[in-house]
Amino acid sequence: AALTRMCTHVSLRFRATGEIIHVFSTHYDHQGVLARAKSSELILHRARLASAHTQQFYRSHPHLHFQPLSDPLVVLIGDLNSPRNEGSWSTLVSPHYGLEANSSGASFLDTALSVPTRFRSPFLSDNEDPHRSELASGRKVPSRSQPGHDQRGLLSEPVGPLRTFTDFQPSSRTAIDDRIDFIMLLDNHAVLDQTRT
Repeated sequence: AALTRMCTHVSLRFRATGEIIHVFSTHYDHQGVLARAKSSELILHRARLASAHTQQFYRSHPHLHFQPLSDPLVVLIGDLNSPRNEGSWSTLVSPHYGLEANSSGASFLDTALSVPTRFRSPFLSDNEDPHRSELASGRKVPSRSQPGHDQRGLLSEPVGPLRTFTDFQPSSRTAIDDRIDFIMLLDNHAVLDQTRT
């Protein structure tokens, strides 16, 4: 890595229920492709350990006054400094999204691809979609859900651009190249994978 990089892991326990969630926050190296790939391997390993440790905690405390999920919620947020077509992303999410498995055990879901939303494609960037460009510029406000349609459980339409690479200039790159910031959930019994084909 060109610079020392870190990942912060915090375990949170809800007072009301005793349930535990894990949150990992990271910022990958901006130059080292191998450093980013190895960072993904390490974080995936740590996320699996955190999940296993929580499961063991639940089993060793049968007196808990709630029935926890069999798996804890594990969230990863971060600037991977790399797009989806690089190994750092695929290491975290395989075998999802048509990728071959590169390890055994739970892997992450990319929430932009696996959480249901009202917008049509998470891969489109603002420069590829005139409607999204209007939303990103603030010239147009997202429409509210139409009466009679149940929109519960769906994210609203994004207001800002989907690309997160911060050159602050219009880009000819596609969103595949432009998105480098991600929110991910470990694919276990705590989440429901709703990836569209």
